[in-house]
Amino acid sequence: MSGAVPGELMKKGPPDGSQLALMSSTTLIAKLTMKDYPFDPLKDIAPVIQVGDFPIAFAVSRKIGVSTFAEYLQWLKEGDASRRKIAVSSNVAFIQVLNVLLGKAIGETLEVVSYRGPIAAVSDVEQGRIPASCNTVTSLLPAHRGGRVRILMTTGAKRLQVANDIPTASELGYPKLDMREWFAFFAPPATPAPIIAEWNRRLSLAIGDAAVGDALRPLGLELETSTPTELAARVASHQMEWEKRTGMEPVL
Repeated sequence: MSGAVPGELMKKGPPDGSQLALMSSTTLIAKLTMKDYPFDPLKDIAPVIQVGDFPIAFAVSRKIGVSTFAEYLQWLKEGDASRRKIAVSSNVAFIQVLNVLLGKAIGETLEVVSYRGPIAAVSDVEQGRIPASCNTVTSLLPAHRGGRVRILMTTGAKRLQVANDIPTASELGYPKLDMREWFAFFAPPATPAPIIAEWNRRLSLAIGDAAVGDALRPLGLELETSTPTELAARVASHQMEWEKRTGMEPVL
């Protein structure tokens, strides 16, 4: 399952260590801009361990016939309002930052079409029902490699080793989009500390296994673990960072 559903399940789940959820930071930050978001990342889930970092990717449908972000911007300016739609299943806050930059650069902004998860979003972009998508690189890279969508740029300070032909936002003149996101495991909020610690120990060993690394790195994920306390601090600081980026507090 993807989107906010795993967090909602953790909020209501038994605190006995039988359930965990793997979620991205882009999912957690969606509470900033989505009314009636089903869980609070600071209260309704218990941090267990970080898995790794990844960039955000911006992709387009191959049906619109553009190959670069500059071509996309030109295509955007030459068409009607339907061209401004963008499929998003997690980080709407990222689009808000991008919209500020695009508004200043070309006088256009993007219209968010929200999805509960990336599978449906990628499918609609592939079919041309939505011209573009912004999502985790782990969600978009398989479709890019399969020729179903085209990634035009990624965030982060450097190009992906596994997709070195894709430029970064900084290279294209958008240094404020130089950011990375992350995946982490969470448990129900009342899970006892000893159970959290044991899950952290076991998952740390699994993530450190060479075979696991070989399987995850081709998806654009750079492995990096943490303690539960370190992850809790990162969740809190990430929330504050995006509040500053967007000038917003969580939508209530």
